[in-house]
Amino acid sequence: MRLYGPDLVIALSTPWATRYYEPLGVPLASFCPVEHSPLPFKSALHFGESGATPFAVTRDGESLLREAGLEPLYVPHGIDTSIFRPLDRAEARQALGVPASPAA
Repeated sequence: MRLYGPDLVIALSTPWATRYYEPLGVPLASFCPVEHSPLPFKSALHFGESGATPFAVTRDGESLLREAGLEPLYVPHGIDTSIFRPLDRAEARQALGVPASPAA
C-alpha cells in the first residue's frame, strides 16, 4: 500500500537500515556511506533484495560497490565552497530583517 505515491524515496542512512521501505513498495535510492573494506555483507544484501539504487558518496565507496556487483551512481556528499560559503552572520541577519542575536 502506497500512502503518498512518491516517485522515489532517497534515504541517507546505513543501507540495511532502510528495509522498512520495502513492504510499502516505494521506489528507493540510498546514499551509501561505505566505511569498511570490503563492503559489509548486509549492505550488499540490502541492495540485492530491495533493488534500491546505491548512491556512492566517495570514489572509494563507488569502487567497493562496483566490486560487489552493484551499479552505483556517484553523488559526492559535500558542497562546492566556491559557491556556498559561510556568510557574516550579523550582515545576513540585517539583510533578512532578523534581530541581532542576544549573545552578540
